[in-house]
Amino acid sequence: GYADSEMTGMRATEFVAQEHRERAIEAMSRAVTEGTTTVEVDLLTADGQRVPYEFRGTLIHDEDGELLGIAAVGRDTSDREERERELERYETVIQAVSDPVYALDDDGVLMFVNDATEAMTGYDAEELVGSHIRTIIAEEGAETGRHHIQEMLADPDGDARAFEVSGHTRDGEEVPSEVHLAP
Repeated sequence: GYADSEMTGMRATEFVAQEHRERAIEAMSRAVTEGTTTVEVDLLTADGQRVPYEFRGTLIHDEDGELLGIAAVGRDTSDREERERELERYETVIQAVSDPVYALDDDGVLMFVNDATEAMTGYDAEELVGSHIRTIIAEEGAETGRHHIQEMLADPDGDARAFEVSGHTRDGEEVPSEVHLAP
């Protein structure tokens, strides 16, 4: 929102929110000492609105190796920050659910487990994430789940599925469970 005449003679840090200026200056110093840098700061528009930005900077040298300056590319991160807040809200809801909830990759490896999954199985999330679903579901149930998942992938507009499995805890206790799959 600045006119060209307004920007003439302004320092780059003058566009940065006051409380982020030190961070921006430190990032420029890192670019000089390390050759490259990334920093997130809020920029201020001419009318005082804040816009979150990410800048990546790298040094520019001439053919003799003399430093000419820093080239920086910036991007508005408003959309990304909104998506991150939305994901945090979803994670809060999923963690609040009293039933086990987990996410698998295409190979049946656990990518996420909620607190209820930990409580039911006796495993910590750190132990489960990265392990195969067979860690907490008996082989037959895992195979049934794989079959349903393949059908759902073949027809993404299809309905959710539910089926019974035998889960098991860290201590080997069998836990009858009902699995609900959503496309």
